Amino acid sequence: MTAERLLSFCQEQRHCVLGVAAEEGAPLLVPVSFHLAPSGTIWLPTGSGSVRLAVLRRKPHATVIVGQGVSDQHRVVLASGPAESVERLNVPRAVAGDAEMKLGTLEWAEWWIRLMPVRLLGYEAGSAGSLRTSPG
Repeated sequence: MTAERLLSFCQEQRHCVLGVAAEEGAPLLVPVSFHLAPSGTIWLPTGSGSVRLAVLRRKPHATVIVGQGVSDQHRVVLASGPAESVERLNVPRAVAGDAEMKLGTLEWAEWWIRLMPVRLLGYEAGSAGSLRTSPG
């Protein structure tokens, strides 16, 4: 999957699975809305009382999986890296505006999770290969 196809695919999708490490390293997997900014940063709107937000404040690392399709017609993007909580007022206006165009009204989102991928993998079945932008 080329970088352009990865961005296009993520712009088409509204939801992903967010993975964070809860107590004792147990995985917490949650389906959530997301927006991939052209910079490569992944933004996830959330409420102030969400468990995922509390976990990320203790262990600021996350993984996101975006997938679609079955068998030999599937695409997937995997991203992981440091994550932080950002108060709604501190989310860049361009990001919030683009996310609302994609996801609808986000007035409920008091906080956002900003994931800055260190590892990024995009795969599309039948393509010449996958895009890997990480050392491992």
